[in-house]
Amino acid sequence: MSLRQFWDQHVLIPNNRYRKVVKLRAHYGAINCFAVSGGDLLASGGDDQKVHIWNLNLENSIPRQTLQDRHGRWGQITTMLGIDDSIVACPILVFGTGRGALLIYKRPLKQLDFYEACLVHVFDHIDSVESVAYDGNSNHLAIASHSAKLILFRLQRDGALSRVWKNDLTEASLPRMLNFVDQGSRLIVHSLERGKMLYIDVETGTGLPSKRLRTPVGHGDMCLSTKTFVVDNMTTGFDLYDFRHASPIRSYEVPVSRKRVKMVKFGEGSMTVIGGSDHGMVYVFNTRTSELLQVLVHQATFIQTVLTHSTLNEHVIVSGTCDDNKPGEIYIWKKPVRDFDKFLSFHYVDPRY
Repeated sequence: MSLRQFWDQHVLIPNNRYRKVVKLRAHYGAINCFAVSGGDLLASGGDDQKVHIWNLNLENSIPRQTLQDRHGRWGQITTMLGIDDSIVACPILVFGTGRGALLIYKRPLKQLDFYEACLVHVFDHIDSVESVAYDGNSNHLAIASHSAKLILFRLQRDGALSRVWKNDLTEASLPRMLNFVDQGSRLIVHSLERGKMLYIDVETGTGLPSKRLRTPVGHGDMCLSTKTFVVDNMTTGFDLYDFRHASPIRSYEVPVSRKRVKMVKFGEGSMTVIGGSDHGMVYVFNTRTSELLQVLVHQATFIQTVLTHSTLNEHVIVSGTCDDNKPGEIYIWKKPVRDFDKFLSFHYVDPRY
């Protein structure tokens, strides 16, 4: 542990700061995506074509389950999400691969392990799955590819998929982020190179008037309750936007030496903005004031992947390394939920103001 990390975690009000609770090592190479399933399980996917399942509540460095194709046909794991709602009845893990495949794994409520429920080659084997999104109102699952193809499926109760429509996004390049809005009636597609926000009518699959942001979109996160989203602008750090505007309403500065895609997420009920860096650190900002609250130090050069998760008693940050030809490392950081934060959870405060 570095002197800075020791000072940050043990001297500066440790009960109100994130502390590293465990380091996980099972992947080799870049870690590309995380998802939480069932509230207590963490899934991680990487360039090594594996998905590891971990218990978030146990400080155990051994995966409880590993998902992989023994013939090596998946390719790298590029994106994933966990689905837990009444429609699907049991926890579901959805992940896409570098060879255009989409896989759905289910975990029955009385069983410990996931099993494969569906495998669909949604895109050509040279066209990777770039992003996925799920809408619980309509049971729709949207999938976008590296070459800007977009497919809408309906997720069935048994984990099977039925296709609704397919669309080629001629205005988009590298669709980095998908989000359902307006009770699932519209889909927003954020593209990397052009910084465009494309609006898609979910019922018909047709495009609606779009916007162009001031910067590219490396990655991002959306908060439907505040109608805001935060993006990695790939040059100076992260920017906060209102749905209605194409210019940022707030910025969060992070040193950048190379234009590399980094994840950025809202945390703690959108009260914080949390993102990776190209120099081995995770930055935690106050959403409303842009104040840098904490820096979490990795023993790595590039932190591409982050995830945030909150329970009644604690806030969690998961961060993963992206160093090629090295063992991948996952750090889990936790911070207790203060009584004041519990009060705010029942008395909503818009973090923009």
